[in-house]
Amino acid sequence: MVNTTEGFTRFYQMWAPMWQSIQDKTFNMEEYKKLMNPEQYQQLMDQYFGFMPEGSRQYFQQMTAMANDWSKNAGQTFGNGFSQMRQTMNQMMPAGAGHEFFGNMMNGYQNFQSSLQNAVSPIVRMMSPNQDTKNMMEWNDIANRMMVFNIKNAELQYMIYSQGSKVMDQLAENVTNKMQHGEEVKSVMALYQEWLGISDKTFVSLFESDEYSQLMAEVSALQMKLRKDMEAQLEKSLVNIPVATRSEMDELYKTIYDLKKQVRQLEKMMEMEEETPAPAPAPAAKKAANTRSTKR
Repeated sequence: MVNTTEGFTRFYQMWAPMWQSIQDKTFNMEEYKKLMNPEQYQQLMDQYFGFMPEGSRQYFQQMTAMANDWSKNAGQTFGNGFSQMRQTMNQMMPAGAGHEFFGNMMNGYQNFQSSLQNAVSPIVRMMSPNQDTKNMMEWNDIANRMMVFNIKNAELQYMIYSQGSKVMDQLAENVTNKMQHGEEVKSVMALYQEWLGISDKTFVSLFESDEYSQLMAEVSALQMKLRKDMEAQLEKSLVNIPVATRSEMDELYKTIYDLKKQVRQLEKMMEMEEETPAPAPAPAAKKAANTRSTKR
């Protein structure tokens, strides 16, 4: 989630062209559709409901490029944002048909992948098994799972964007109704607060749905597994290069942590020994009496 100041700034930039018509009492749904900037709204939603942190997003973009260029391009095609989703939503996906659309997309890709595997399998069988061919097959598997991740992540984005579109349309309808009833919209901040209220109800309902929860779990699991496998493949490529790999550095950090922990424990033991008082010596008279008793 972005901070409130940044979120309001983006919201203000998006509504600035429409604010003049609101002040002139000429705002309506036609004016809203004409002046609404979907790209700015997409940026606002991407930061509020970031589908992955910015660092992870950049990481995956770099890794995808290294794994396979077509995988990256496909990800951009399937998830290129609110603008294209908004334009094609009613044409390609009637209300409630989003899940079916992405299901068909997944089936189409799996059929394509199966046909491709059948086409190249005779060539692959002719290749002598070695470390290079093994790495090639592993990268191919990563590229395949990356494509699946892109499709499922695009479906997750579609669910967010479609609800976000409804929220903004509802806000515009509320403003239009206020104009018709002679009510005044005091400020852009009031619009922003109303947008937050509508968004809260709409997205909480979405996030609590079984369909969203299941898809979110699948996307998160794919993301974690892909990142782990990509790092492992990159480490293999650095074996013959005199640089420390991530696993070696992690092992080093763990060793240093364990050593520091042992040092702290030893220091505590030494402090406890220093604080423990030494036993007091026995009185001399008592010692002499005991000596006489022994002689008798």
